[in-house]
Amino acid sequence: MLNDHQPPTTLDVPSGEISGSLDEPMKCVWSGYPHYDRTCRSRIPSSVVAKAWQREMQLKGTVEGFFYFSWRSGVWLAYGMPDGRVRGVYCPTHCSERDARDPGASEPDGDAAAQ
Repeated sequence: MLNDHQPPTTLDVPSGEISGSLDEPMKCVWSGYPHYDRTCRSRIPSSVVAKAWQREMQLKGTVEGFFYFSWRSGVWLAYGMPDGRVRGVYCPTHCSERDARDPGASEPDGDAAAQ
């Protein structure tokens, strides 16, 4: 679940294209579970996240949900929306922590989008 105490970072991705307006980096939505009193300073270019979500939708037919992707030797976790937006991301460190808390979380697969 994404942090309920802060508005999630949302990335608007125009249908079928990546525009120059995606230069604003997305920040990790981790919030210091279980107390929700901290934030993460990790950032990732929005264009990287948008391309990974577009690839996930095209190759796997995913229309909404969590998806893993690789960037700079780390595996990130993001939540993509049916309209092409990405609601939020977890950095590699907090992605691992989240997965450790949720035994039902799916493992990243080998064909994650490498950036």
